[in-house]
Order: sequence, then structure tokens, then C-alpha cells
Amino acid sequence: MGSVGEPMKRALFLRDGLPSATIVKHLKTLRCLVVLCSAIVLFAAFLNLPLASASLFKIDFDQRYLHEPGWSIRDFALIKADSVYHAFYTRLPDYFQGAMAGDSIGHASSLDLKHWTIHPPVLAVQSGTWESGALWAPFVMRKPDGGYIMYYTGVEVNCVQQIGIATSDDLFNWTRYANNPVFRPDTSWSAWDSGGTCLGAWSSCRDPHVYYEDGTYYMFVTAQTKSGCGAVGSAVSTDMFNWTDTGPIYVHSGAYAWHSIESCFILKRDNKYRMFFSEEESPPGVSYMASDSLFSGWDIGTRRIIDSGIAAEVLEDSTCELFSRFGRFMKGDTVNSAVKTDTLRWPGDIPSAAGPHPLNEKWAEVSGDAFFYQPTFGDNSWERGSQHSGFQGNSWLGTVEYFQGPLQGGWSGWALGEDATGYAKSYPFTVQGDSISLLVGGGYYPGSAFVGLYRASDDSLLFSETGKNTDTMDRRIWFVRPLKGQSAYVKIVDGATGNFGHINCDEIVEISTPPDTLPPWVNLFEPSGGETLMSNQQFEIRWKAGDNETAIDSVVIDCSLDGGFTYPYLIARPAPQDTSFLWTIPDANYDSCLIRVTAYDWGPNSASDQSDSLFRIANHIGIIEDPSSGKESRLSLSVQGQNPFASRTSLSFSLPVSLGRERYSLDVFDISGRHVRTLARGTCPAAGTSVRVSWDSLDEAGTPVSSGVYLVLLRVNDKPILNKKVVLLR
Repeated sequence: MGSVGEPMKRALFLRDGLPSATIVKHLKTLRCLVVLCSAIVLFAAFLNLPLASASLFKIDFDQRYLHEPGWSIRDFALIKADSVYHAFYTRLPDYFQGAMAGDSIGHASSLDLKHWTIHPPVLAVQSGTWESGALWAPFVMRKPDGGYIMYYTGVEVNCVQQIGIATSDDLFNWTRYANNPVFRPDTSWSAWDSGGTCLGAWSSCRDPHVYYEDGTYYMFVTAQTKSGCGAVGSAVSTDMFNWTDTGPIYVHSGAYAWHSIESCFILKRDNKYRMFFSEEESPPGVSYMASDSLFSGWDIGTRRIIDSGIAAEVLEDSTCELFSRFGRFMKGDTVNSAVKTDTLRWPGDIPSAAGPHPLNEKWAEVSGDAFFYQPTFGDNSWERGSQHSGFQGNSWLGTVEYFQGPLQGGWSGWALGEDATGYAKSYPFTVQGDSISLLVGGGYYPGSAFVGLYRASDDSLLFSETGKNTDTMDRRIWFVRPLKGQSAYVKIVDGATGNFGHINCDEIVEISTPPDTLPPWVNLFEPSGGETLMSNQQFEIRWKAGDNETAIDSVVIDCSLDGGFTYPYLIARPAPQDTSFLWTIPDANYDSCLIRVTAYDWGPNSASDQSDSLFRIANHIGIIEDPSSGKESRLSLSVQGQNPFASRTSLSFSLPVSLGRERYSLDVFDISGRHVRTLARGTCPAAGTSVRVSWDSLDEAGTPVSSGVYLVLLRVNDKPILNKKVVLLR
């Protein structure tokens, strides 16, 4: 994630073969950039800010992942403009990831595909329109007359899907096309129906991909034939806005013909058309097949699964083809997802996603199993039951951890064990700054598990940091001004095998000004106390922080549930320049809550401020209002049978107040949000009357469902009121 004080990673590349006039123009631009950079340096010196530049040493372990905290990313689009990558994506909230929860198109940008800045969503659902239910699967491309065009899936509340268009001049501000929707498959061949229903078959027209060739634009969508077969529908246009249906270019055949062919991406290479797609209802994976013709010759019998991700996108970059797809991982008890980007390679006619080991870029030597499975993605120490790691960005190094990230080694919450050992040694660098800041955690093993700075000329150890028997990393500072001009390297060592015998590390950053001695200041504005915050809703935490000498390096937001005696719940580590954070309230009930915001400078000095008084967290989907008195009452949905269960379980609920002739429903959803079974529906019972239902682990069609986590959702007048997770273990 972008933050104040991180190096500005800009580069101007003058390629071979440019005409002389073009070179002159670029040289003039370069002179302007030099003047601008000089002004930035002088301004930073005037403010006494730490000046981080590309020439200073920095290792942060972040990988090529895009993940928005609090959200799960599904189908997406990637485009590069003016050396900046922009991603647009379907976003689903962590707490409920049903497809119809995707009510907006997210936007993020990055210079290197590792450090992303999350921007406000660019589109949101519109009530009472053809896109009132959800927005999915954007695809973005340049327009020939300038600007950009986005094709996206608009979904009505009954799951009817159509394709719409939005345009933009800057990729930040988007305007919907006045004549939306622009495409849905012709009913002469497709099963598309304006009266579709989420409880039955979807009315499929989603995942648009547009391919251009010889003056014609070709759109491909996920569709279904009248006979119920999955298909890749197509349409053509000469102006990008008006589309004519040209029927399916491929119809699924065989025993699994009803499977949808989703997230199709087509490119042409060596006079062959290459299709990347995902097959719904099948194990996750990117499928690939080729054809000599765009409209015929596709055969799923020849397909190869080349990757375990979903919804692949290929972007032609300056030196390679980038291959991006999303992969799933566990975060707590929910399935989350993030986008991973690698290089697409063609060793023959079958492509593969490949890349060097993540540590190869900055580390000259990597040895041992403790380092082979690094870096570590996300807060894996917390996921396996230990403390929060306090990592920055998306990844860090933890030699006991075994989760490199989605689509890589390990799984969320896994550990290698304390017997794993090894080391990593960085490439040498010339010391130019006054100090080096780093985050360190793990076990207290000064001689066998540590991070060290060595002089390259004689391999002497100059500085060393070990853990404090906690997985939570804290900041350490090495004062390296006397070493300026000397060559040095960093070495991370794990030779310990005892209890807590591992080392954690992140954010090794050389700083060009010495740390200051005065603490920063921070003021927390909201929550100030006295509020009742509803579970699974979002609340904006607001604060302001600053420093007297340098700049804010990092901010930590945490929560106490016991009136301030402890702060065990880490909420976020926002960017230092942020002044607000949109917090998804946990699904719980607590009466003695406080929020604390702590700011750190480059010292590292710190200052904290907390809520002025206690506030309450209440489960919003367990609260119901008495229509006669207006008072709130709490209800409960409980599992009467076994949980986990093998074949059958039962649940019951009762209402504390009478709701007259209001209607209720009790439904089962799987972990992806797909409707599985309606258990009961009817008029709300009288106050105090218990309703008990059972589930025999069958779906709506009477077919046994597979083992897994399921969500039982109670709704009143279609509004979610209460949910309960049940686990089926056959």
C-alpha cells in the first residue's frame, strides 16, 4: 500500500530506435523532471522530512498481490496508463461473500504491482434499474479517440445479467453510457430471460471481454444455450458502443455440458486464437485451449488447466506478458481472495505462469527450508493462533510460517515448525543514510535467530536484532551515519530450534535523516464514546496525527473490549497520511469498548489517543424494533442439533416482539454465497413462539451437498436479521 515517506519509484526509459526528434523531446522532459525533483528535495529539507529515494536501501517483502482489506476481490481488469497499473474489480465484503453482495466496482493503482493505493469505488448499483442487484466483472480498454471504456456486468435483484458501458478520461471518474444496457444474448439461441430468479437458474450474460482485430471489436460473454449448455456468447461492433449478437463461438459438450464457461479472455499469438477461461462448478483453475478460427474449432477436450487461479487476465507490458488471476485463501472463518500477477511464458504451444522465487530480487543467497517458503502473506501468525505480526503491506518474513500467499506454497494458518532453519543474505549496498529502520519479532535468540547488518569488506557483524518472544514485530533503529560510503549487507538468520525458535522481519528501510527525539501527536475524534456500533456495518474511525520534527511513519488502530485494560484486537495499519478508516464492526456484543490510535514517527517515538468514554458493539442482525413501542429487543438463532453435523441438524428462533403479518424466511447458503435450500418461510410467529426447523443436508433439488461451511440466514421482509454458521462433515 502506498504511504508517505516511501521511495518514489519513477523511471524514464529511452528505448533504442527512437527518432532523434523524439529523443530531444524526452531529453527536454528529463530536464524538467530534474528541476522538479530538485525542488522536491529542497522542500523536504525545509520541512526536515526523512528523504527516502530509490538509491537508499529498502526491502519490504511485498509480493505482486492486490488485496483490499475488508473485501474479497473477484473478477477484475488490469490496464497500464502512464507507467501506472490500474485495477478495477468486483468487491465482496469479508463477512458475506454471496455474488449479489458485489454492489460496486473497486479501483486501485500501483507502480510495481506490489504496493497498491486503494481508491474509492468507481461505480455502484443503482436502485430500480437494470443494475440494481450487483455489479460484476469489469473489462477496461483504451478508446481510439482517447480516454477509456469499461464494459461491466449489471445484475438485477432477480439475477438477470446484462452488459453496460462506462467511459472515463482519467480512469478515476466514470460516466455511464446513456443507452445502457448495450448487450444481452439473443433468445433465439440463448436461455437468457428477463424474468430470471436467484433461487433458480441465473439469466446469464456476464464477464465481458472485448477483443479487437482488423477494424472490428468482438465481445465475448458467459452465456447459456436454450438446451442448458454453458456457452461463450459473442457480439460484434465497429464503434465499441453498438453491438450485434453473433451467436456462441463455443458451446460446452459432454457429461458436464451444463457447466458455465466463465471469465473468457482471448488473445492471438502465432496465428492462433488462445482462450483462457474458468469452468464454473468445477475445481478452481485457469483453463486454456486454442483454435485456428475465432468462431469455430474450439474443443474443451484439448483444454489444459495451466494454473489454480480463477478469471485470468493477460496484459501486454513493455517487456513481457503479465498473467493475473485471483486466488482464494482463508481469513478467519471466511474464504477471501486476492489478485496475483506473474509473467506468462510460452515454452511451447501451452503457456504457463512463472516467476522467480520472491526473495531472489533483493537477496543474493537464500538457504534452508525456513526461507524457501518465504515471504509470508497476510497476518499468518494470527491465523495460526499466535499474536498479530504487525506486518506492513501484504507480505513479511516469518521463518516458522508456511503460507506464501494464494496460488503459492502452504495455506493460511499453516506453520513449518520450529525445526525449520536457514538464512538469507542481501546483495551488498553502499550505506548512504543516517539510520536503518526495521521491524523485528519472533523468539529471543540473540546468537542464532536474528537480523544483522554486516560490513561487506570483512564480514564483521555491526548491528543485530532478535525477537522478544512474541510474533508481534516492533520497530528497531540502527544508527549508520559513521558507515556512510562503506559497503554492507543484511543477513537474516534462523538457526534456533527451541520454543519460539524463529525470526520475523519486515520493512528494512534506510533513512537519510536521523530519527527525531520528540514524540508525534494524535487526536482521535470518532468514536468518542457513548455510541452503539452495529455488527457487520461500517463505521468511519476519524483521527488526525502529526509530528514536530520529521513525519509520521506508521499508524496503528486497535480496540479494547474490556474498558482499556487490554487492546487485543488489531483493526488496521492505515497509511501514515490517512485520517480515517472504514471499519467493518465485528459480529459480537460488547459493552466496554474503546478505540485507540497510535502514531509512530521515524524515531521511533509514539503517541496514542483513545475514545473519551466507552462505546458498545451490538449484533445488528440480532436486534429488532417493537413497532408499537419503538424499543429494541434482541433475538437469537440457535443450533439445536449437532454442529458440526454429519447428515442432519436443527435450528430454532423466536421473536421477542410481535410483528403482525410480516413475512420471514430461513435459507441456507454455501460459503460462496450461492443459495442452497429454503428451510422455512411464512408469517412471523407471535412473540415468544419458537420456530424449529431441520436441515437434512440436501439442496433444493434433493441432492446431498458436500462437506463444508454453510450459512443459515433469517430474513424478515427480505431484510437480513440474523445468521448462523453450520459445518457439515460427512
